[in-house]
Amino acid sequence: MAVFYDWWGGTGEWDVKSSAGLLQGRMNELTLSITDQLNMYMRKLLNRLCLLLILGVLNQPVANSQTRDSIHFKYAGYEAFTQEARETGKPILLYFTGTGCGLCVKMEHRVFTQPEVYQTVNAKMIPVELFDDADKPNPAIKQLREKYNIVSNPSFLFLDADGKVIHKSGYQEKEGFVKVMEAAFGSDNYRSWMEAFKRGDYQTETVNKFLAIEQRPRLYAEEGYRCIAQEVLDAYFSKIPQTAYQQTEVWQIVRDYADNPYSAIIQNLLLHTNQYVKAFGRQEVYRKIYELLNTACSGNTSSAAYQQAVKYVRGLNHPVAGLYWQVRALNDSVTAVQRRTKPSWKHFVQQYDTLIRKNWQIADLSYRIYDITTHLMEHTPGDRSSLLLASQWLHAVIQDPANEDEDYFAAYAQSCFRLGNKQQAVSYQEKAIAIAQKHHIDQADIQTMQEQLLQYRR
Repeated sequence: MAVFYDWWGGTGEWDVKSSAGLLQGRMNELTLSITDQLNMYMRKLLNRLCLLLILGVLNQPVANSQTRDSIHFKYAGYEAFTQEARETGKPILLYFTGTGCGLCVKMEHRVFTQPEVYQTVNAKMIPVELFDDADKPNPAIKQLREKYNIVSNPSFLFLDADGKVIHKSGYQEKEGFVKVMEAAFGSDNYRSWMEAFKRGDYQTETVNKFLAIEQRPRLYAEEGYRCIAQEVLDAYFSKIPQTAYQQTEVWQIVRDYADNPYSAIIQNLLLHTNQYVKAFGRQEVYRKIYELLNTACSGNTSSAAYQQAVKYVRGLNHPVAGLYWQVRALNDSVTAVQRRTKPSWKHFVQQYDTLIRKNWQIADLSYRIYDITTHLMEHTPGDRSSLLLASQWLHAVIQDPANEDEDYFAAYAQSCFRLGNKQQAVSYQEKAIAIAQKHHIDQADIQTMQEQLLQYRR
């Protein structure tokens, strides 16, 4: 893996809020000693190895990206990159990664190694990797993250020779990243959208494309949701009449990107929920509101932002706010049961059966249902009545067409086997294996699933 050693850069205004995160003048060149360089490299390599084991993608030797078919990240400083960019006309690709980034490792092994990706990047771009080492932070990298408002990994910036943003992206699968690269070389990209916004032109299609690659407001809750995405959202909704809020293309923006619970559009959603439900259905609208409230009340419980959000949600006279507190109580009950030396699920499943059946999609309880089912099978195998209810919940989860989690299918198959339905167990274990193979998970895990299938068939 390439390691970023030193970086210094100029300003380069690219933002509607010119003062946000921009550096004045040049950064001092930071040069790490040889020992520090080796330590950083080894920490990064160990971090990657641990994550690969966790993710189940360590089924081949880990090689340095310079010695395999992948993106070849370079080591020189900013002046060398910008000079090369001026001489060649190539854009600079900044890859922001760091300690503990599982999605980064996934992209490095499943996206960067694809010929459509690395051949284009290596031939037509100047790739730079900025590894944020949690054990030994690099001040220059920290300044760059602040300059470009980078708060999540992985993040990708395509820059011109002056450090101005051409295009950007977060995590992508191969097909998505190829499209991102194509946009960086085209005319319909982040830079063109920002230029349109500066002219006061907030077309719905443009706003949608912009928000799809910009870091979401939810990532800035601790800063009062002050970010570029929120500025664009506020400007967009201020320019269209409220009668347009419930148009399909506008609702898609609200549903997918509006995260600030205190914003005008969310206040409109809470006030006129019934109208939105009539237009888009109870489940979709309620799920958006629940996600919004749940996200707002997440994070550091001692922070002012968290305390403000909890007070705000408690003060809401809204059915989804009531559901939110019920689900919090449910989660607390799950934790209490699992901590007992001799856990019993009988009272829990009776108390929460109706709530889960009616609201598991709205409150996104898929993983919680899976967790309850697996814990029940492992720790209370004799409790058939509780397992029967949990199995029914899990069956509803895997019937959702959007669900393709091999673990959920395998857990349901196991519950069927425990309940004496071997035919169902075989059928759903076969589906679990097919999904696992489709997702290219570790071969050892697939082998374990196949051995389980043989047991169900006996």
